Amino acid sequence: AIVYMIINAVFLGAQELYHLPGTTKLNKIEKILNVTKSEITTLEESLHGKLDRIEEMKSEMDRLKSSGRMEQYNSMVNSYNLLVYSYESERKIYSDKVDFYNQKAEEYNELAKKEGKRWIIVPIPKSGKIQPH
Repeated sequence: AIVYMIINAVFLGAQELYHLPGTTKLNKIEKILNVTKSEITTLEESLHGKLDRIEEMKSEMDRLKSSGRMEQYNSMVNSYNLLVYSYESERKIYSDKVDFYNQKAEEYNELAKKEGKRWIIVPIPKSGKIQPH
């Protein structure tokens, strides 16, 4: 029984050493994924806030324009355009982050299969709620 335990310990140790580089790489990728997912969540929240503000400003500007208050309307145009530009720039960053995350998730899943792990990382779909109308 003791010989059996020693042989198992040797084989287990050899397997761990064999899989160590893959496990280390999986851990690094997992850390990158966690940070990127957090960044994506923060960007989504920011984009939703900006989109709400854009819609509010657009509604206010439409109201001003329809009531003939063009001076007040014109005073809002630059702020509105800057907000839309900021939104579009941030949306591009968001899209790139989601693409990066999904690429890393695919890399993680392929390596996990080789290493015999059962857990996979599910890609993040791009939110349709933050697309422009």
